[in-house]
Amino acid sequence: MHIISPITLTESLPAKKGRISDKTIICVKGIKGEKQTSAIIQKFSAKYSPRWNIICGIAGSITKHRGDIVIAKWVYDLDYGKIDDNGKFIHRSENDGGPDVRLLSYCELLAEAKNQDWKQTIKAKRPDNESILRTEAHIGYIASSDKLVDNIDESFIEVLIKTLPEIDAFEMEGSGAGIAIRLIQSEWMIGHIVIRGISDIPESNKTTKNEFQDNGSAQRKIWKAYAAAAVAAFVAALINRLPKK
Repeated sequence: MHIISPITLTESLPAKKGRISDKTIICVKGIKGEKQTSAIIQKFSAKYSPRWNIICGIAGSITKHRGDIVIAKWVYDLDYGKIDDNGKFIHRSENDGGPDVRLLSYCELLAEAKNQDWKQTIKAKRPDNESILRTEAHIGYIASSDKLVDNIDESFIEVLIKTLPEIDAFEMEGSGAGIAIRLIQSEWMIGHIVIRGISDIPESNKTTKNEFQDNGSAQRKIWKAYAAAAVAAFVAALINRLPKK
């Protein structure tokens, strides 16, 4: 991205304005949490009236490899629900949501293209010393909650995995962003999608797989720079392919 200038959304929320191809881009540093993310998006959108909103950053996963990317075709909100008498998690779906269909289609084309030049723009080295070509982009399901997932042996997480086995990534902002976007869409057309780089595979004491036996927090620190760089490269390539209007 070509940086035009630093800007300030609020005193505590610095941002940068730049360009990718013929699009003007504003990057805002987020704050962890659903409510905080929702508030930032509403404030940002009121000021700039963006056409597209892309939430990107790092996430945890128990189905994908570190360094991979997950593009959300659906985001489950896990903050509201209960475990029933049969041990099944019953979640309230009113805060769930999917992406803009147009954005998702562009992501699918980019992820499935034979030409994967976007990988060559990843500005970080993989911690495992593997080729950056090993990095894969997946279309999948993301679970969003203010509760940080760092141990898949926790009883709730075990129930969740059994109830919603399709979940590919866990993060803390996606459903809050979706709530804000749906409110904004009552005023003007804005497309939205959540894209995450996998930096963390939660620790498990029961599995024999080597990846799961690593300490989750320690491995996250090692991988988060690469995961962030990988998702940034993918998003930049996506923006480059979007129509101007």
